[in-house]
Amino acid sequence: MFQQSELVCLGLAVPLTVPIVLLARDVRLPGVRLLVAAAIAALAATTFTVAEDILWFPVFNALEHASYAAAGVLAAVGCRRLAAWSRRADDKEAAR
Repeated sequence: MFQQSELVCLGLAVPLTVPIVLLARDVRLPGVRLLVAAAIAALAATTFTVAEDILWFPVFNALEHASYAAAGVLAAVGCRRLAAWSRRADDKEAAR
């Protein structure tokens, strides 16, 4: 049976992920695509959480945890790239 908290989380994740994907298309910063991929992976994990209550628990449970792990790695790498770019931009301004 579905847990209400899982359905609420999925109900919030879908409408929040859509604008992230749409708005990020116009952003030209390093790491942004990785951050969008992390948001999509988190949405997939939330979807798998709900799906595991319906069928194939072991499969969807493994997919859920793999998606959360991927979201974490993608977010970390994306943030690192963005931070490295930000430091380089600050160094160029300090050299002026």
